[in-house]
Amino acid sequence: MKKLIRTILKEYISNEKLIDDYISKFVRDVKENVPNVKTDVNYGQKKSGNESSTVHVFNYDEKYSPIIAKIIKKWKEKLSNYGIVVGSQETHSTRMDYRDKKMFFVSFKNITTRRIKPNKFVFHSSNVDPSVIFSEGLIPKSSNKGHWSHYNLAYPATVFAANTYDEVWGAGNIYVIDTTKASNTWWYDLNFFREHNLNDKKAIMTFEPVSPDAIVGVMTYREFKDLILASSKDKQSKNDIESKIEDFFNQS
Repeated sequence: MKKLIRTILKEYISNEKLIDDYISKFVRDVKENVPNVKTDVNYGQKKSGNESSTVHVFNYDEKYSPIIAKIIKKWKEKLSNYGIVVGSQETHSTRMDYRDKKMFFVSFKNITTRRIKPNKFVFHSSNVDPSVIFSEGLIPKSSNKGHWSHYNLAYPATVFAANTYDEVWGAGNIYVIDTTKASNTWWYDLNFFREHNLNDKKAIMTFEPVSPDAIVGVMTYREFKDLILASSKDKQSKNDIESKIEDFFNQS
């Protein structure tokens, strides 16, 4: 994981020339260890910058499922050092001629993102007890359920935030982070990054803990909606909205 973080911190990653070669080696690895297995490769659209390449593994005796899973795990660990995430799911085949059998869906995706300088205030939604967050700050958490596809893709432990004054996502309390007090490096959210569309800066992430000192306060969604969202809809300036946020917590 540390190697992966160091790779990401190079600011911009794109393994388009390497990923096809890795997929070919993965397919060869499966075929060398599983009798009669068949594979079908669907390469992602690289121009979009956020597509997964997929490999369908089918026509195998189900007693070989653990072996295939072990091979996938090996490649998942290997490629994480090169900024490529691998996810998989074994399910019933979608192919008509194999509909009574199992199939592995394996997904390969480049981690591609860039650094971003966020607004003064960004927002993080959480159901964690506020006393814990104000004591420990926001701790990066890993997830095996990415949003790149229906496959289970794992990405580095992360703190997500909304870098906008007109929208917020998630459930629970909304924590307001003062980025001028945080030493964090912020990045476009890996799930939504598009190289050809860098104007959408709403979804961001950091791989470092957010210090409690950088969390200026917490509000409910209703308070966010009444104070910040309403001001944004009224076309108030960014400075005016930030002043309202400061006043809100100064008066609390």
